[in-house]
Amino acid sequence: MPARVCHSLLTPLVALAMGLCLGGIVPAARAQSWPTKPIRLVIGNPAGSSADIVTRTLADALQGPLGQPIIVDNKPGGGTGGTIGMQAVFSAEPDGYTLGVGTSGPLGAGPALVKLSWDPPKDFTAVAQISEGTNFLGVAASLGVSTLPELIAKAKANPGKYSYGSDGVGSTTHLGFELFKIRAGNLDIVHIPYKGASEKYPALLAGDIQFFLNSPTKVIDEMIRDGKLKVVAVTAPERLADYPAVPTMAEAGLSGIDVRSWFGVVGPKGLPPAIVERLNREIVATLARPDVIARMKAAGQNARASSPQDFAKLMGDANRQWKEVVEKANIKVDN
Repeated sequence: MPARVCHSLLTPLVALAMGLCLGGIVPAARAQSWPTKPIRLVIGNPAGSSADIVTRTLADALQGPLGQPIIVDNKPGGGTGGTIGMQAVFSAEPDGYTLGVGTSGPLGAGPALVKLSWDPPKDFTAVAQISEGTNFLGVAASLGVSTLPELIAKAKANPGKYSYGSDGVGSTTHLGFELFKIRAGNLDIVHIPYKGASEKYPALLAGDIQFFLNSPTKVIDEMIRDGKLKVVAVTAPERLADYPAVPTMAEAGLSGIDVRSWFGVVGPKGLPPAIVERLNREIVATLARPDVIARMKAAGQNARASSPQDFAKLMGDANRQWKEVVEKANIKVDN
């Protein structure tokens, strides 16, 4: 073949090859130089909430290592504790400048409760879990129950007589108690939803409800110390450090219950691996700082970092667990 013809054929091929190569290099180079401007961190909860405090704690701590301001953007609403905020992250460009802090509400229970345009483990890039809150099962002291077996026996002997309060339909305190009812033999305990803990606590003291599922709070701790409430089991694999004498559900004889609230950082689908790796590394280091640990604990959460893979698994496991509960308990919420 003449050299001139050979050259004319090779030139487009070389150009194509160089274009494909550069197409992979340019995004990688951009990821390596990230970030070069402020980062928006979306949270689907209102200002002042536990999730908001945890998010701002993380944002404040990450600004130094990342070298850019991190602007917290509250977008509450949408059901299950923040689906509007997660929708904003889902719709964003995967360039690392819009990230989100999602909770066990929209990212864990959301798909089972409301119709969403996204599937958490598949349509977000998992970056890292950042915190975890353990719940416990309690009862009004006036009921005379001290252990989990006694609670179950009392409920079975009085179907429909007792009730429990939650922080709203579809909340962790609602779904978690329904999971307990199923695992304990489909107990007949009436659900009474409240707008929040500020309404639920007075109802407990007034005798309007007898049972509750909740994370440790200062108010509950005071009522326990005053002898008004009794904690019978922890809904996690380990006992609580502040309540070492309280057994886990499994230790008390009831397995298959793991009800923990959690928060984690996600990005839009397709977030470059180099950005994910950098973020995860900085988050893990940040969550080891004593000041960050203390601020998160004050918000009712324990700092807990994870790999992106483990966080993606956590979301998937939660989706499957709550789907079972929602179907068996026939839970309906407004979209």
